[in-house]
Amino acid sequence: MTSKDSVKIKVGKFIRSKRERVGLSQAEIAKRMGYGTPQFVSNWERGVSLPPVSSIKKLAALLDVSAEGLFELILEIEVLLAAEKFERKFWG
Repeated sequence: MTSKDSVKIKVGKFIRSKRERVGLSQAEIAKRMGYGTPQFVSNWERGVSLPPVSSIKKLAALLDVSAEGLFELILEIEVLLAAEKFERKFWG
């Protein structure tokens, strides 16, 4: 497992634990965020994908967490992804 995968899983576990703490289902989060299916939330929680940066404030409000804290978690993985992409370009 790469460090980016472990960070995605960390973000996913964080989202799931906070969602469960506030008593919302994946479907409820998805609906309140304007998604037609809870699959988006499921993907975040499983570490398959990350919430879009444009939705962090809304997601943080729903989860009753700091938007800054959630942003920092997501930023960590985005930096790792960018560094990996740059290294592939640089080293071929």
